[in-house]
Amino acid sequence: MTKTCEVCRHWYPARGTARVSDVSTGECRAGPPARDFIWPRTKAIDTCGQYNPPPAPSPTAQATPPQAELALAGAKRSGKGKVAP
Repeated sequence: MTKTCEVCRHWYPARGTARVSDVSTGECRAGPPARDFIWPRTKAIDTCGQYNPPPAPSPTAQATPPQAELALAGAKRSGKGKVAP
């Protein structure tokens, strides 16, 4: 994986800006904003010494429960169906 701004946790794509030669621009928020509270603008393909990859997803976090668990939870709440211990 390349260590470019586009995949750094500190880089945020700029909203409402024109693309510069088909490369998106964004803001590097690795440090405090500069004068007038503006973060430095960078291209998505730029690199720097403050690169920090995004956090890995938690192995215990689950976006949506499996359908079987949802059905089981619904049966317990409604009182329909018997659930074996």
